[in-house]
Amino acid sequence: DQIGVTALSLPPLPSAVAAVLTVAASAAVTGSVLDVAFGPSPVPTDTAFVIEATAQVSPGRNFLKNEFRVLTFEDAAGTTPSDIAAAYVARFGALVAGQKIGIRMQPINKLTGQKGQAISTTTIVAV
Repeated sequence: DQIGVTALSLPPLPSAVAAVLTVAASAAVTGSVLDVAFGPSPVPTDTAFVIEATAQVSPGRNFLKNEFRVLTFEDAAGTTPSDIAAAYVARFGALVAGQKIGIRMQPINKLTGQKGQAISTTTIVAV
């Protein structure tokens, strides 16, 4: 139920999973802004893009792979950018200027549950 669909009762046949082609993020303390731009836009039919993020870390940290936590998802027909500020603040607390945030998006075929290749990026929180 993570992406808004019921659990599968029969194993599906493998099928294509739409790809996330680009991901870029911007964050700012002023206005509590955290936006994720992605491509393709809109999200393809029968697909959801799961959006994960890390807690804020020192800008010098580069290994974030094990820090990602699911925040929300962008459903089929969703358009870029995705405003994830409210979900982020609810999960990790207020944005702090100068800190780094990792963002990762992963496509999921809503009919089969198959996951595609995740794409990640980082952003430094501006004032």
